[in-house]
Formats: sequence, C-alpha cells, structure tokens
Amino acid sequence: MAAASMASLAEVERVASAFDQAPLDPGRWNDALAGLASLTGSSRAELIGLSRENGFAAFDWISGDRDGLGDQALAIGAYDGGVNFRVAASFQAGEMTVVDERHYDAVRPRLTSDLYIEFSERTDIPFGCQTSLLVDPDHFVGLAILKSRADGRSSEDQRAAFAAVAPRVRAAVKLQMAMEAQGRQMVLGAFDAVSTKALLVDRHGRVQAVTPAADRLLSGTRRLSVAGGRIETPVPLETRRVAHALHAAVTGASREATIVLPPLAGSEPALRMEIRALPEQAWAMGLAPSAMVILRDGGADMGHHHAWLRDAFGLTPAEADIALALARGLARADIARSRRVSIETIKTQLKPIYQKLGVSREAELVARITVLDGA
Repeated sequence: MAAASMASLAEVERVASAFDQAPLDPGRWNDALAGLASLTGSSRAELIGLSRENGFAAFDWISGDRDGLGDQALAIGAYDGGVNFRVAASFQAGEMTVVDERHYDAVRPRLTSDLYIEFSERTDIPFGCQTSLLVDPDHFVGLAILKSRADGRSSEDQRAAFAAVAPRVRAAVKLQMAMEAQGRQMVLGAFDAVSTKALLVDRHGRVQAVTPAADRLLSGTRRLSVAGGRIETPVPLETRRVAHALHAAVTGASREATIVLPPLAGSEPALRMEIRALPEQAWAMGLAPSAMVILRDGGADMGHHHAWLRDAFGLTPAEADIALALARGLARADIARSRRVSIETIKTQLKPIYQKLGVSREAELVARITVLDGA
C-alpha cells in the first residue's frame, strides 16, 4: 500500500487487530469481518472453511448476513468448485494469493452449472476478491470480500488493503483451530483416563476421534464399525436409526438418545449406544466435537426388555428373543441363522407373538416395542 495515507494504514491495523482478538472472544469474528467489509468498500466479508473430502462447509461466516446466504448456498451445492466461481478460482491459486473479478471471469466458462452465477446476481454479490488462508488435503479456509453492483468491482487499493489484513486473519484462524483441537484432545484424554469407550462426532454426524478403549472394542466386534467417518452396523435399519439419532443430536433437535443393538449371534453381547449432544459453541470452526457416543455393554438393557415382554405380554423366552430381534431391524433369515432354526420355524413362532401383542403384522410388532430403546 505504498500510495495509502497514514489514516488508511491505521485503519488497516485497527481491522487486523480485531482479527487478532477474535479467537480469544469468538463473538468478535462478525465485528472483525464487518470491519474488513467497511475497509474495502464492500457490502459483506466472508470467512469460510470447507472439507476437501466431501465439500461440506465446516463454517461459513458472512458479515451482516440476515438472509442466510450460507444456507442458501448450501442448498444449491455452491461449495463445489464446479459450481462456484469463487471456489474454483481459489483452488487454482496458492495460499495467500489474492484473486479477484478477473479470475472469476476466467473460470466462469468452465463451470458445470450456472446456479451460483444466478445466486450471486440474485443476492447481489457478483464482485469481490479473496484469498486461500489454509489449503491442505483435508481443509480449505478462505477469506473474501463480497461486493454488490453498487459497490462495483474491487479496486487496486481495496485489494491491497485486503491483502494487508489477510496474514493476520490467517494467524487468527490457525490459533482458533489449535485451541479447538486442543479442547478435543482434552476431552479424549479425560475419557481415556477412565477407559471410557467414546466416539466424538462433528456437526455433520461424522466420527472425528475415538478413544483407545472404543478403538479396541470396534476392532474386536462386527456389531459396530466406523467407515468413512460414518457409524455403521450390519443391519441397514439400525444404521439409519443411528444416523438419525446423531443428526438430531448435532442439530439440537434432541439432546440425547439411547439405542441398544442386540446380539447378532447368541454368543455376542448386546451393545448400548448413548448419544449425547455437547454444548454448542458459537463461532466454532468445526474441530470441536458436536456430540459424543458412549458405548456400553447392553446386556442389562436387553435383559430388562426381555423381562418386560415376558411379564407384560406373556411371551416365552424364545418369543421375546425373536420380538426384540425384529424390533432392532434384524431380518428373519438372520434371526433363523443365529437361532439355528429354519425361516419357516421363525414364521410359525411369530403367530403367537402377534396374538399376544395384539398385532397382525411385523411392522405393527416393531412399532409396538421399539419404544423400549427410546426410538
């Protein structure tokens, strides 16, 4: 900024200092971004973190965003470099390289969709400049100013002011990420100290960390596994129920849930999953966990449910076994295999179970008793 006045240099320092303080007082991120927008004559400023693996936005903070621009962008898949000219331009540039409208113009013809172009016109953010603060195989963090048609295209002086602030924003981002990662490790360490079998889950319902005790359990059972960050079981219905419970926890729809996975075979113990939402952290960059899953022996719960079915409905032990297995989503063939009988035998045994529970088909049976594990 050789041509800048002393006043403008002081303003750059004021805005940069606001970013310095943001990790220590996360509520100040919006004020810092608003200051950057004002400094560069822009309607808005944006700080965004993307997962390179799946295109999810770990965070997307836009100053003065009362219209939910981030949610609207997510709805049209705008975090994809094939859709968003801003993302495409940044992915082609190195860290801390400022790209602007000239680069946007160059990549627009190669986009696979016009959705983001239409979105930027509709929301009046067609211009601006940006830089990649952090780029690694897992994450992308970018800083941008979003300019309206009334603001006009970014000027050389505005881009210089933006470039002068960007290194301080990068340092602030790194500091907050380190603090969040340290907090996650502290949680893991606390669980590990008491040998708790725990999984930490991010805001997208993906497993981000596992305690050693949980890792040992997962490596020694086929009842539960983690693949690509997702919790899976051999039973699709169970997998869907776990995903639904995790989604409810990380979105705040439900603070807790308990799911009991019955044995797949007679010799394998039941497994109890306690899903708990963690306190929401405003202005978090996605490294802090949003929920945890505690794994426990589910034998006691299965015994309680088993006794409840016997006492309340007069089921025999064998009938209670079959009813619970169906309620947990096991197919009749799997139940027959674990009990070492034919499917026809299972079908025959279902008739008195239906009769005792006052139902006429399997779906009604499942609906009647899934309440046992809070589903």
